[in-house]
Amino acid sequence: MKTKVVALDVYGTFLSSEDAENAMPVRGDFEAFIKRCQKEQIKIVTASDSDLTMLKLDLEIPLKRAGLDLDIFDELYQLDYYPKDFSDIIQYYNICPEQLFVIGNSFEKDIRGALELGCSVFKVPEYSNVRDNFDFNSIVIP
Repeated sequence: MKTKVVALDVYGTFLSSEDAENAMPVRGDFEAFIKRCQKEQIKIVTASDSDLTMLKLDLEIPLKRAGLDLDIFDELYQLDYYPKDFSDIIQYYNICPEQLFVIGNSFEKDIRGALELGCSVFKVPEYSNVRDNFDFNSIVIP
């Protein structure tokens, strides 16, 4: 079944988990990944356990430097349960779990809950320093 929504964890996934001052860029080729989703008409949402007000502030500067803004996200979700429960996203978009693709850096927080619902998942290595070589655009969207 084709992906209709991508749910992205934020900290450690495409923003550095150790960058309290928002000085680091978004993860490598994140912009190309976003453009690919937009071209394929896939909705993009956040799935962070962070307060939404703080999340917006933390996203603003790195996204702007990448030539992006908050409008890339169809919705911002605060999923502060452990593991994250993606049911609200599935219900909001009226999709099957298989049509939700969850990308995160923590198996316990991000991936486990998605797998329990039957979602597609991709676990990225933690993004914590600038010497990261992971290419976000290399992710294959199911």
